[in-house]
Amino acid sequence: AHAGGLGGRLFEALRDRRSLAYTVQAFSWQQRAGGGLVSYIATAPAREAEAREQMLVELDRFAREESAPGEIEGAVGYLVGQSKVRRQSASSMAGEVLGAFLSGTGLEELAAEEAALRSVTPGAVREMAERYLNQATRSEGIVRGRPAPG
Repeated sequence: AHAGGLGGRLFEALRDRRSLAYTVQAFSWQQRAGGGLVSYIATAPAREAEAREQMLVELDRFAREESAPGEIEGAVGYLVGQSKVRRQSASSMAGEVLGAFLSGTGLEELAAEEAALRSVTPGAVREMAERYLNQATRSEGIVRGRPAPG
C-alpha cells in the first residue's frame, strides 16, 4: 500500500512527477513462509527503459531512506479499511477463514490483523526493503503488448 496505488510512492514518482507511465502499481503477494512485492508499469515502448530504471531507483529508496511522516500511517489506514470492506462479503470472509486454517496459524491471525498492521513502523519498512529489494534477491520480467495495428 505504501509503494503502490494512486497515492503510493511509485505512482507519484513515475507518473505524477515524471510522466513516465500510464499507470504504476505495486502489490504484495503474501504466504505464511514467503511472498513478494510485485510492481507493474504501463508505459510507452519508447520510455520503457527509462521507466524501468526510475522504478528501480524508487524501490531502492525504500531501503536507503525511512518513509516520510504520515506515509506509513496512510498506507496502514488504507489496508485496515480495505480489510473491513472485504469482510463485508460472506464469500470473502469464508475464504479468509479457510486460508487461516490451511496456510496460516488459525482464526487468531484474523482477529489480530489490524493490530499487526498498526504496529508497522517506518524503520521496519526500511529494514524489510533493505533485505529484500536488492538486486541479489530481485526477480524481473518484462511483458510487452502487441504493437498497435497500422
